Amino acid sequence: MSPACPGRTLLNCTSGQAEQWRELIRQKIAQGETKEQIIQHFVTIRGEEILAAPPKQGFALTAWLLPVFMIVNGIGLIIALTYRWARNRPRADVQRLDNGPTPTQNQRSTDAYRARLHSELEEFQG
Repeated sequence: MSPACPGRTLLNCTSGQAEQWRELIRQKIAQGETKEQIIQHFVTIRGEEILAAPPKQGFALTAWLLPVFMIVNGIGLIIALTYRWARNRPRADVQRLDNGPTPTQNQRSTDAYRARLHSELEEFQG
């Protein structure tokens, strides 16, 4: 991370200090230092907050594992709820033994309202 531009990586920062750090990195590469050695140099200077991503060790490992844990549990929850809802859903194609579907309470109340609506419209019109 850039030491001068909060929330920006060293590559995206346009400050003079970021340019100095980029030049220092070029010099260290020219001297034959490895990526890990260069990163460790900057961690020694500024601490682990200079890293763009947390290290994959110790307590910081939770920053890597927590999203995976949440995704796996979310998928499991979706599958379990879908199975439960599909199992408890009433089937429309199931018919009673009297060879015909029985009207539900909602259909009966709707029929009563329609009958009342028709009678009131007939009185109004006529």
